[in-house]
Amino acid sequence: MKRTEIQINRADKVKRFMSKNWLFLMIAIIMCLYLLGSAVQKKSAISIKQEPANTTEVVQEVQEEMHWRFYPIDLWVLIIGGGFCTVMILKEKKKARETLK
Repeated sequence: MKRTEIQINRADKVKRFMSKNWLFLMIAIIMCLYLLGSAVQKKSAISIKQEPANTTEVVQEVQEEMHWRFYPIDLWVLIIGGGFCTVMILKEKKKARETLK
């Protein structure tokens, strides 16, 4: 399949973005690997866990697992994601102002 000019332009834009924002890219990769690793550990810990003796404990465990919890990694994701979005929004605003002038 031949690559069209639009696809080549998009690929070039992605390459330029990644070369300019390598720190963000490294942080994103590390965070993804950490989240993947913690999910695998949690799944293996759940499978190893012994089954409860009666049904009320089963119901309580299901309710506990369905309840959303705030973990420290959530805070890091919010801070890094929010900071990156803020920086990108400010860059776009600056670029828009320059094009208007």
